[in-house]
Amino acid sequence: MKRLYQYDEQARHPHLLEENYFNKLNPRLVYTGAQSGIPGEQNVIHSHPFLEILFIHEGHGSIRLADRTLPLNAGDIAVINAGTPHCEYSSPEDPLHFYFTAYDKILLPELPENHLFSSGMESILHTGEVAENFYPLFRTVLKELELDKDFGYEIAQATARIILMRLFRLVNRNFSARELLRGNKVMQDAIRYIDDNYTGDISLEELAAKCLVSKYYLSHLFSKSTGKSIGRYILDKRLYMAKYMLSSTDLSVEQVSLQCGFSDSAYFCRLFKKEQGCTPTQFRKKEKSAG
Repeated sequence: MKRLYQYDEQARHPHLLEENYFNKLNPRLVYTGAQSGIPGEQNVIHSHPFLEILFIHEGHGSIRLADRTLPLNAGDIAVINAGTPHCEYSSPEDPLHFYFTAYDKILLPELPENHLFSSGMESILHTGEVAENFYPLFRTVLKELELDKDFGYEIAQATARIILMRLFRLVNRNFSARELLRGNKVMQDAIRYIDDNYTGDISLEELAAKCLVSKYYLSHLFSKSTGKSIGRYILDKRLYMAKYMLSSTDLSVEQVSLQCGFSDSAYFCRLFKKEQGCTPTQFRKKEKSAG
């Protein structure tokens, strides 16, 4: 992805948003640009120290975010937290055309710097009928910097902030600001606990107690935030780690299954084939031959 414009100058005066959005937020536009995907092209997996937001103007494809691959369609917005490994893939039949902006100095309560959502929350937002509100904003940011006229950077910076406000408004269709802030903290705690303990048995009651919420609230929040149940998330985490171990170590299939939280290697093999379309041994051979 080519960065068309990048700035490293001092941040401007702080701009505080209304308290009902996020208490303290002082975003600074770092770079912006547009990209038209070559049919079937996949970018190299990379990450940034900034928050990056993609707006899909045309086409279809997918994006890999850490251990997940998610579909992209016209009108979608992808929110990529700082440090998240990612790459985009453009459909051969209908290649992607998208705009992107990157932000620094995003500081939200209970979240790492330059994170908009907790790691477990859904990263693809569907704009639907409000896509027409986002498209001119992304174009304005890019055009103001291309024209390089008086106050161009200031206009681009202000417009980039409006993009964030529009994004928060979109999120608030499903979450109130208060619920989103609380949900971020709960999700952050839940994901961290799962990541640290996925090899063992994790009950809903145990996880809810660690997050200091009821199991009903946690189950609802998790499903609403990630689009999957807690049990499914844990299973996906185990399978992801199993694929990593199969491709990067010489451990036996039985050892991999045990280290990834599967007590029965036969069950692991059946599940792996059902989810991946091949056995663990076949997957390993394919990965090693590709490497």
